[in-house]
Amino acid sequence: MQNKIIGAFVILLLGIIILMVVMDISSSRFDKMPENKYELDMDSLKGIGEFPISHNEIKQINISSFKAKSIDVFNDQIYIANDSSVRIINDDGKLITVIHAEPNLRTLKYSENIGLILVYKNYFTILDSEGNVLTKSKNEGEKSVFTSIACYNDSLILIADAGKRLVHIYDTESNKQSSIKGFYKSDNDHLGFIVPSPYFDLIINSENEIWVVNPGIHAIQQYNLKGDLLDFWKKESNAIDGFTGCCNPAHIAVLKNGNIITSEKGLVRIKVYNKRGDLQSVVVPPKSFTNKGQAPDIAVFNDKIYALDFDKKLIRIFKRKSNE
Repeated sequence: MQNKIIGAFVILLLGIIILMVVMDISSSRFDKMPENKYELDMDSLKGIGEFPISHNEIKQINISSFKAKSIDVFNDQIYIANDSSVRIINDDGKLITVIHAEPNLRTLKYSENIGLILVYKNYFTILDSEGNVLTKSKNEGEKSVFTSIACYNDSLILIADAGKRLVHIYDTESNKQSSIKGFYKSDNDHLGFIVPSPYFDLIINSENEIWVVNPGIHAIQQYNLKGDLLDFWKKESNAIDGFTGCCNPAHIAVLKNGNIITSEKGLVRIKVYNKRGDLQSVVVPPKSFTNKGQAPDIAVFNDKIYALDFDKKLIRIFKRKSNE
């Protein structure tokens, strides 16, 4: 009798196990899987909270026929780099001229007193107004990946190198003077710049302050030419006033008043911060961009912000609202 009871219990237990396995397999089907309550809700991050949208989009320029890599703006002339040339257009999209370049052009900068600076993977050239090469820097080697450029007082050229995780300093004859190694929070931290991917930007404002993105820690840091860390702020957060994902902000630019414009990838948006790191406004919210898109390259001239939208193949021009 006891054996029969044990046998019945074993059969019942096996039946329960089989039923649980069947239910688990069924619920694991892609169309039957329960909602993951720990999954990051990207839609909830697309709002802007209490921060106002400070700019209106006043114009779009279609560049679908030109595979743009980077832009700069001076005197309402837009300089657009692609793989082996630079197109110069006006705000209406009318072509002014084309300047031919060496292959694998990455980014560029126009300086009224230095010339047109074209940046390649590990060297740069300076051109005159006719497109003639005035000088060419030495090759920094295969480990270098140049990503951005800024000019200091029309006498020095600073280039961010994502491969070597340095900011190189050159004179206007393309001779290297020194490098900024970078720090974490103080001169006692020797972690340097943390650059997991080729997004490494810098700006120099009208007061000749050097601000460099330390993208791996979501920080923007101020240095002097000696490489001393003078100030920094970081915003590692999913909220609108922070930076999320890897290597953000991807691009930065600067306004006349010293406020810093940031552009992010993944959750794409453009924002304005003061030099203390306080969010001032949202220029363009995420809903205006392609979901999980590329960070727009950005440039500023006078009161207008120019955004190179790689996903929509547009140059988008924004102007501050008159009531702001």
